[in-house]
Amino acid sequence: MHDTLFILGNGFDLAHGLPTKYCESNEASVYNKLSPYIDFAHFLGENYSTVYDDFVRYACDGNLMTFEMWAKFEELFANVDDREIVAHLAKEDDELAGNDEHDEISNHLGTIEARISGQKEIVDHSLKQLMANALCDWILSLDYGDADKRIIEMFSRRLHEADCLTFNYSHTLEKFYANNDLDIIHIHGTAESYDSKIGSDLIFGHGDDGSSNKDIEEGSLGLFREIVAQSALDDGTRDLKKMLRKKVKEMMPRLQPILSSALNYRQIYIVGHSFGDVDVPYFEAIAQKLHKNAKIIVSYYGKDNQDETQDRVSRIFRDFDCALGDLSIEATSNKDSFWHLYCDI
Repeated sequence: MHDTLFILGNGFDLAHGLPTKYCESNEASVYNKLSPYIDFAHFLGENYSTVYDDFVRYACDGNLMTFEMWAKFEELFANVDDREIVAHLAKEDDELAGNDEHDEISNHLGTIEARISGQKEIVDHSLKQLMANALCDWILSLDYGDADKRIIEMFSRRLHEADCLTFNYSHTLEKFYANNDLDIIHIHGTAESYDSKIGSDLIFGHGDDGSSNKDIEEGSLGLFREIVAQSALDDGTRDLKKMLRKKVKEMMPRLQPILSSALNYRQIYIVGHSFGDVDVPYFEAIAQKLHKNAKIIVSYYGKDNQDETQDRVSRIFRDFDCALGDLSIEATSNKDSFWHLYCDI
């Protein structure tokens, strides 16, 4: 039975020198470069710019904090604007291609709306599968041979005989710490080969429960097209925002082995996690089960990230003894270094 728990976010992989920032160079999205559905990716890019290009732009925003990037990236899924999807489908529909003021069209609006709603649902599912598959392909393409051996050595001093809850899809733990007596849970799945017809089963998305319905701009499509498009948008069963929501409650049973062992943990290391709002329920569930004397050690990356991390940690683990340290390799000799706290417990 282990008395140490590691909770790992994307910063753990980044600390190993793995290129998991969701953007390489020249504003090239991982979705565009690595998706097996490359034709569909191009189709999205050409026709649904606000649905697709926002991800490219935000993922490649060099101003984002390293550990903040994944949380902000997932939050963006809540802001997907699918008006362009239904507007495009309405414009391309043969029955609406002529004079959309024609009286006969009004007799078939319900049939046309049902058809366009069905088409939109296919696009929504395809978009979600595109993203899941692209994430999986991207992680499977990582070259672990480029990992920083100094970091592996430093983690190996403490990363043994422990339970590990990882939010990453990568195989970093299995590649470098397979002999360290670790019990590993990939709470959101791990990248594995998949059937392209079924798709990858990686869990991702946002946590916003609000409605995303928006109005089609008046006068932008013509009377009947606007009626049809708005009806399709108002159909809540085909809401893209709802489809891209991370199903945290459904994932909670995967956390049960950690919760069952929580009273035994005396050290909890949280490494490279941005504490995104959508993942807070996991941390809160763990905090409720921990022994009151448990020690929480949390990494941040650089001074710019310290205050926000401190604020989130204080809110989630307010009744515990918490210490924060800088994870950057340059800070190893500093008294504020995560590595100082890491080795001195």
